[in-house]
Amino acid sequence: MKLGIVKLETKVKADYNTVIKAFTDREGKLFEFLLPVGCKIVHYKGLRRGAIIKLKILGEVIKFKNITYTSTKDKTLFNDIFKDGEFLGIKFWSHRHKIINGSDTTTIIDEITFTTRNKKLDLILHAVIASFIKLRWIRYKLFFRGLKS
Repeated sequence: MKLGIVKLETKVKADYNTVIKAFTDREGKLFEFLLPVGCKIVHYKGLRRGAIIKLKILGEVIKFKNITYTSTKDKTLFNDIFKDGEFLGIKFWSHRHKIINGSDTTTIIDEITFTTRNKKLDLILHAVIASFIKLRWIRYKLFFRGLKS
């Protein structure tokens, strides 16, 4: 475990194009399905470079910006960061996503890097953030199990 970095790799039984379509859906159905209790989408217009995403987390609106988006027939990468403000003392947040085309499955990799610039608080938040991100493994499996490729 490296403090301030949480990584999750999930293989889903859905073809690559189906997974990409779910991630880029302007309605944000997958995104909404992945959010933990206490979080709600306030603003989401799809996934693209420069897109702004606003979430209400425990009553506070947090703004994220998608700073990169690259897609090929084999791999899609995108990264969202805090745009304005901070939450729970977090001063830096980067959530990198990698979606990889496989033969029978598609691999989804989430990697979150964050810091409060306080090692003790980072240690506590690492445990909290890791538990929420690890729930994505189950949520990804459930979401894509119900979709037809």
